Amino acid sequence: MNYIWEAVLQVKKNGICDWGLEYQQAEAPSPYMEVSFCDLNTASIEQNIIKVNPFYRFSAVFEKVLDINNKGYCKTKEIFLDTVMHYMSHMDLRMGMSKREYYCQMVERELEESYIRILLFTRTWKLPICFLSMITSRNLNE
Repeated sequence: MNYIWEAVLQVKKNGICDWGLEYQQAEAPSPYMEVSFCDLNTASIEQNIIKVNPFYRFSAVFEKVLDINNKGYCKTKEIFLDTVMHYMSHMDLRMGMSKREYYCQMVERELEESYIRILLFTRTWKLPICFLSMITSRNLNE
């Protein structure tokens, strides 16, 4: 499990209420994973405390609040982290994209940011829409 939403799905799969989870900042988090377990290959969650690296995806939210140089308000920081991580995990679950939507968004972003933008997007909007529908009609379930 790399992300908090994967942990929430695992907890729900085990029949445990996800609001019973408590998110805590890991003492030595991995810079490559959002969820920090002792065992990297953990497949299930056995306790209700999940150690996380809040700076993995949400550094803009947490960088000033959880600064290690700020020594005060320890309990407030813990409550803030737990509350925001619950909110973010549920937003992740609600806003998830399918593989097809993800590929469409990647192609659209590449078209907008590339030189092709000048050729396609300055003439008419019909051409890019036809182009995207042509790309998405392929089988993307690989």
